[in-house]
Amino acid sequence: MNNKIDGGNIILQNFFSLTGSIENIFYRMTKIGILLTKKMLHGKYREKKQPNKNYKIYKRRTPEQSEITLKELKEKKANYLFNKIRMLEDPYPNAFIKTKDGKKLIIKKTSIDK
Repeated sequence: MNNKIDGGNIILQNFFSLTGSIENIFYRMTKIGILLTKKMLHGKYREKKQPNKNYKIYKRRTPEQSEITLKELKEKKANYLFNKIRMLEDPYPNAFIKTKDGKKLIIKKTSIDK
């Protein structure tokens, strides 16, 4: 650890797919996290330095950012909207569309018709 966000040495890492639902992604993260924790506890790792890259720190998303706007519907492709809805599955504030009467139409799941 150091005084930078995510700036300390890398002890262990494992890449994994971000395909599927949030539930599937969390399941894979948990399995990998358990595996890496066991390796760390048994001393089976070699530290390496973080790459010196310029990175940007983003603030936490607000529930308002889950809105799918008319502009997005007009300008974005299906895959963009599919991924936005998919990344906002429970437990996150779900994607929504505001209706004429001021209500929110909540979108919990999506698929793309090929």
